[in-house]
Amino acid sequence: MAHNAPVSWSPDGEWLVFIDRTVADPTVTELFVRRFSAGSGNGGQQITFGSERVLFPAWSPTGEWIVFVRSVPGAPMQLWKVRPDGTDLQRFDATPTGQLMPTWAPDGRSLAYLGIDGLRVTQVDGSGSVRIRPDLSFVEIDFAPDGRSLVAIQFLGACQRAVVRIDLISQIVTPLTSPMGSCTTTVDVPAYPAWGN
Repeated sequence: MAHNAPVSWSPDGEWLVFIDRTVADPTVTELFVRRFSAGSGNGGQQITFGSERVLFPAWSPTGEWIVFVRSVPGAPMQLWKVRPDGTDLQRFDATPTGQLMPTWAPDGRSLAYLGIDGLRVTQVDGSGSVRIRPDLSFVEIDFAPDGRSLVAIQFLGACQRAVVRIDLISQIVTPLTSPMGSCTTTVDVPAYPAWGN
């Protein structure tokens, strides 16, 4: 499942993490979790607190963590992780560059994200961050079910994009669709690719 949206399901399908506002300032958002089992009807439990913006929550396949992007004015966007009950909030790694659109590997041991210096993969403990591709043309990434490649939208210039597969070992990019889109329309423009299970 692609995790580039403001919501993400828990692996057991019982919980949803989502972004919402808690104050009048439209730039401040926080993470909330809500259980959807029989008989639960609350609006959600807030699990992050602050005066910044949170984006792109992604529930880990193991259910232990929710990773998200935290945006603080004047600083690059950074990956953070928190337990589903709101405890153990911590910065994901010490990379000083901006980080966006995290997506978990199927085994839950690593995740991919878009950095200011390109596409990266890192271990769940934040160690071993490796730049897979130096170009900044990729958006909306998702791991393949085998964990050996990613699917992404790649901007090709002239307002066109394509769905591509990125091999994590060879770093070869293989187009899965022909270039689509134009500068005058958004019809037939690929977005939010996701692998099926």
